[in-house]
Amino acid sequence: MALLSFAIGAVQATATFTVAAGGSANGQIGTLLNTNLTAVTAGAVPASGQFNISATPATQAASMVLAINAVLGTNVLATNALGVVTITALVPGVMGNGFQISAGNLANVTAGAWANGSDGTAYTVDLR
Repeated sequence: MALLSFAIGAVQATATFTVAAGGSANGQIGTLLNTNLTAVTAGAVPASGQFNISATPATQAASMVLAINAVLGTNVLATNALGVVTITALVPGVMGNGFQISAGNLANVTAGAWANGSDGTAYTVDLR
């Protein structure tokens, strides 16, 4: 007996960091997938999870995207639009809805919980 099992229509979970005017302060930390994202005044090293702060939301968010993609790029993809960092799980399914995200003590940043991940519809085909 040979059974083939698969799912169709699985959806990737997403979450957000929204940056407000004023930006964060040096040394403040948020977390994503239990990885620290650290605000620095200048000279951020994205590969170590650092991002540059800015009073302009879109500028700080763009720096956050660089840090997220540098340290977590095998698990998520981050994009920025007008100060909103959208993080998308690379693997679809409901498991992404339980991923960790926290703005921690980042001033002027709010975190939106992971949501919308779906396993799709499961099918099994008997190949006999």
